[in-house]
Amino acid sequence: MRRMVVYITLLLVIDFGAVAGEEFIPSPDSLRVQTELDTLINLFNPLWQNAWPARDWDVLFQAGVDFAGVLPQIAEMKYTSHNGPKFAWYRKHREALEKAIALYRTESGKRDTVQVAALFLRIKAELDSTIMAMQPIPFPAFNHFRRMVDRFVSERGDADDDSCLAPAIDSLQAQVVVLEQSRIPQELNEKSAMIQEECAYFRVLLQRIAGARERGDRTQFRLLTIQLQTRLNNFVRLYLQ
Repeated sequence: MRRMVVYITLLLVIDFGAVAGEEFIPSPDSLRVQTELDTLINLFNPLWQNAWPARDWDVLFQAGVDFAGVLPQIAEMKYTSHNGPKFAWYRKHREALEKAIALYRTESGKRDTVQVAALFLRIKAELDSTIMAMQPIPFPAFNHFRRMVDRFVSERGDADDDSCLAPAIDSLQAQVVVLEQSRIPQELNEKSAMIQEECAYFRVLLQRIAGARERGDRTQFRLLTIQLQTRLNNFVRLYLQ
């Protein structure tokens, strides 16, 4: 119950910001791994591709110092979806990654090839698992609706000729119906009621958008379309990523 209240509060804040005219930059469709993890990936990949196959121990031992430099970043790394269904999995692997790097730093200082080899492979496994945990849960209907909304806002929101707007709004409303009837990913089963509530919200908001278009209220139309985009993108970030 408390979580639901927090969720509703978040979305109310999001909606208020959109109506108030705050700029909203939609997150990209493709996964962007956070900068903190990118630093480690950029250190690890050349080692995996070159030093590891050649068993260049001097380079692999030196990597312990380099890895230690990113430990503070890994320790402070925050997941974009703290309420997301995969957060526990992400936290587990991120903490395991942190421990493996700390041990690697110690063993590389001892120049222990056996331990360094084992820990290097462990870092590889935990790094891969951490990246996987940060990928969005596949929900094609939601992703398609999101792309439709983004395109609608960017291409139709400022259109001078509104003859194309009515069909576009009809298409969005039809996609909401598809969304309601789509199979929910297993990872989101416990949130099925919440997803239906979101669909109901999208329906009402699209009706308000259609009404603003019919009245010729361009300001309200634009604000409502941004509100729709903001609400959808934040829901995706909170529960699919």
